[in-house]
Amino acid sequence: MKYIRSKDLLNRLEMLVENLHFAAQLPLDQYIIPTIQYILAKAELEDYEPFFKLIRQHLPKSVENTTMTLADQLRHEGMQQGILQGMRKGEYELFKRQLQRKFSNIEQKYYTLIEGSNADDLLNWGERLIDAKTIEDIFTDE
Repeated sequence: MKYIRSKDLLNRLEMLVENLHFAAQLPLDQYIIPTIQYILAKAELEDYEPFFKLIRQHLPKSVENTTMTLADQLRHEGMQQGILQGMRKGEYELFKRQLQRKFSNIEQKYYTLIEGSNADDLLNWGERLIDAKTIEDIFTDE
């Protein structure tokens, strides 16, 4: 599936789904479900509904049911990921505001460090912020 990120992916998927009907006589987990899992996980479609419509039109009901279950799982994982990203962004924003409040004029290099940091760095810096006399006290490796 070298076209998985292609802008005309939906047209290619239409051809694929139309040709998958022959595989519908084989066990679902042999060809169809792994292919659909791959498409749902890797494709960057703006709207998946036309893809689901193709499945409803060309493949057995059992494939549609499995596909919708997979889509629900991916949707749930996406929501979880969005929640985590939102929480992380909030943590970054809170740390930057606390840093700004304590030290007023913050050099850009520190904002760059913060943006490129991971959650553990941010947690450590947040703890150091409490006792820090200078901004360097926070970002200096011990």
